[in-house]
Amino acid sequence: MTALDEPGRMYIAGWDVPGGPVSVDVVDPAGTLTAHWECGSDAALAVALLSDATGHRPREATAAAFEREVVALLPRDGFAMSSQEVCAWLLIRAIERLEQ
Repeated sequence: MTALDEPGRMYIAGWDVPGGPVSVDVVDPAGTLTAHWECGSDAALAVALLSDATGHRPREATAAAFEREVVALLPRDGFAMSSQEVCAWLLIRAIERLEQ
């Protein structure tokens, strides 16, 4: 997992067709394209972002919450998100669970 104060990877994405697969370019801190994904659903996008940012496949409940709380709210004309933002969401979620 990337520390929140370290440069991380950027996910630059967009949907070519509404409701179609999302195309994601993964860029390292130097600006080099390191990967390209095609995710066929919001659920697949949630798993891909969480897996890449943390280095581990997320639990099903975590991926479903990320899909609902983050992916579903992303603009459908495209977005950019950092691995730090993904990890920050996980940290906030963990803190909220501790407070309950």
